[in-house]
This record gives sequence, structure tokens and C-alpha cells, in this order.
Amino acid sequence: MRRDGKTAPSDLQLKIVLHGTRPPLWRRLVLPSDTSLGTLHDAIQVAFGWHGGHLRLFTDEFGRGYGDTARLTDIDLGFGRGVGDEDTTALGDVLAETGARLRYVYDFGDDWEHGITL
Repeated sequence: MRRDGKTAPSDLQLKIVLHGTRPPLWRRLVLPSDTSLGTLHDAIQVAFGWHGGHLRLFTDEFGRGYGDTARLTDIDLGFGRGVGDEDTTALGDVLAETGARLRYVYDFGDDWEHGITL
């Protein structure tokens, strides 16, 4: 426990797999549980050697989406579908237990789909 009375964030080990590649292309990242999904996006960009100029969306196991709410529109998402803010959603809030999964789609034109597993 920290001096301010809050529990210190734990480290989460993530396996990120780019779907549709042979041989499989994947990365392992270790990040604090209080890391935002926006920061996870930045880390994935660095890990895979990309430059971050395209839209992206995280989707949890319950179908809830999280993304850059300043850039995403109803047309990008399909009408009637809300999206949570990736910058205010922590990893530990969406990946709470071992085996939990997220889907990460980067570049809606090329549709680079990734599986993220805790």
C-alpha cells in the first residue's frame, strides 16, 4: 500500500497477437494495471514498429468498445454504438483476471486485428 492509502498498481503481462500472420507475429508487454488503454495503444505502436496515425478500437469480452472518443464517429463505429474513452479506462478495469481478453483493431481500412490476453 502506498503512503496515500491507495493500493499500488500491479504489473500485468500481456500477450498481443496480430491475427492472420504466418508465422504468428506477437509481442509480450508488461505494464502497470493503472495504464490507460490509450497508453497501451501507444505501447503497441512502438512494439510493432508502427506510427499511430490510424483509428483504433479496443473491444472487451462483453462487447464494450473503447477508443479515441475525440476522433471516432458514429459512422466509424456503426450507428447507435457508444464507445468508452481509452484515456480514462485502465487496463486493470478491463483485464481483471488471468485469461481475460481484449480485441484491438488498428487502421479501420486495413483492419489489423489483434488479440490481447492477460
